[in-house]
Amino acid sequence: MRKSLTALLLILSFMLAACSKDTLEESDNLISDTYSLDSVKKGEFIVFEDGDITSGQSLWEDFVKKTDKGENASVSLAYYYTLGEPSQYSEEYYKTVKDHYPMLFIKDLSYDDNKYTIEGVEDGQKLSKEYKFLMKYEGVPESTSALYSRYIYYVLVNDDTVTWKDIFNGMISSQSDAGIDHDMIYYEYIRS
Repeated sequence: MRKSLTALLLILSFMLAACSKDTLEESDNLISDTYSLDSVKKGEFIVFEDGDITSGQSLWEDFVKKTDKGENASVSLAYYYTLGEPSQYSEEYYKTVKDHYPMLFIKDLSYDDNKYTIEGVEDGQKLSKEYKFLMKYEGVPESTSALYSRYIYYVLVNDDTVTWKDIFNGMISSQSDAGIDHDMIYYEYIRS
């Protein structure tokens, strides 16, 4: 359940990012085909595996401290996804997606001139988007069946008054204009 929710949130974040300002130039630093899970874990990356942060937490903390003081900073993030057990999916669906996994997405996040820039590559195209704010959201899951007791999200937005509930409600809304422009960069699930 947690993997499904995390995957849904990330897919929605990637979809919103894909609708943003795109550029056509390629960047060797962002092409995930040149990296493996082992190489990003050995490098200077913040690594998420199937929704859990597994490496680079201190890099993230340093980035946040610097940007909170208005200092320029940058960090690389790696999001690694496996498909999981075939029994979690219908046989038909599993057959259509199994060859696409595992997936590794690389993003570079920088803070410069009072703005955040997130860059990544999807479908061979470099995507670049600027945001004004990096918001930290902490809370407890709304579902009593969640596998974690608390969450911490860092989300790029252009409106510093928006709440996590506003973002989440916009993502699940059936109204196409209800979505709030954002990019979830960092997420941590605390289990008790």
